[in-house]
Amino acid sequence: MDNLYDAIQSGAIKANAVSDRITNFEKEQQLIETLLMDLIGREVPERNVEEFQSLISLIGKEWNYLTFEEQKVMIRKIIKKVTLAKNKTVKIT
Repeated sequence: MDNLYDAIQSGAIKANAVSDRITNFEKEQQLIETLLMDLIGREVPERNVEEFQSLISLIGKEWNYLTFEEQKVMIRKIIKKVTLAKNKTVKIT
């Protein structure tokens, strides 16, 4: 979105040419922020694995737009434990 705003400000493109795209980005950003706050505020029940996987997929698409603190919270919510066996295999729960 920043790139679009910069292009509009510099006159490279007209605002009306990308207004729908900006609106869609803003709606998607709001949805992701809402889902993130919901996930941070609760434990995800194991019986609802499909919903959890869908949410993780959606957040994964926007991972680079999360702050470092938000990324840490997400990782802590997603990963219960990491086990390193003697044969150097890693198990993530």
